[in-house]
Amino acid sequence: MKTAIVESGLFEVNDIGEVYRISDGKKELAVQAKTGRNGRYRVVSAMIDGKQKNFYVHRLIAEAFIPNPDNKPEVNHKDGNPANNRVENLEWATRSENASHAYRTGLINPYANAVPCKRCNYPTTAKDGLCTVCKCELKRAAAKLDRIAKIRDSVADIEIDNVSDKTALYIELRKRGMTFKEISEVFGVSRQCVNEAVKIAEARQAHEIKPNAQTRKEAERLKRKLNKNALKIADAKELISSIEAENAAITQHIESLLGTRHDQATA
Repeated sequence: MKTAIVESGLFEVNDIGEVYRISDGKKELAVQAKTGRNGRYRVVSAMIDGKQKNFYVHRLIAEAFIPNPDNKPEVNHKDGNPANNRVENLEWATRSENASHAYRTGLINPYANAVPCKRCNYPTTAKDGLCTVCKCELKRAAAKLDRIAKIRDSVADIEIDNVSDKTALYIELRKRGMTFKEISEVFGVSRQCVNEAVKIAEARQAHEIKPNAQTRKEAERLKRKLNKNALKIADAKELISSIEAENAAITQHIESLLGTRHDQATA
């Protein structure tokens, strides 16, 4: 049995996992208390400067008997039992190696608190209730919809009246969200051929004389002015009719007055 003095003479450890506390030249078997999750690990304690300090037994054993040339930070229990601190059951490991060993041996069950995925019922621990596969699929679907929307927007204003039948089909398929590559595979032509045909149609339409935004705005302003003038004309006609009716009534009244006086003078 191998033994070694560790922690500046506080403890003597051996390769079967026992720890002895050394005090005043005497040693006694140290009580290994349980600690950690569910009390799985073992610790021994010692008073240092009037304060009690705990030491993990597996680290004391590993530091005493197992070389660590790569300076790995953790000690792994090969059989998965943290209470078994015999030297042959210990090994230095990185955090990743330690975690992988725990998953591989079933010490950690990643699906202990899992719930069925909302989309496929596969176990998942994600807060949103979606497994990783479904998240990736939904992300790809969203990206595809976004790409289709951009394709449609790129050809939304292109008219197919003055283009060849084949180019018209290219544009129609683009409006359905198909890529240049997908269209080229349908017609058995190169991607570049489809791209150039659509671009030429777009450029040809761009050179046509069309009212721009400023022109349309000016036309709308003039239309509003015509409407206002029409209302003014209607109001003016109504006013003239009213004045003419009033003038007719006045004339009739004058004639009536003059006729009455003439009759009186004759009598």
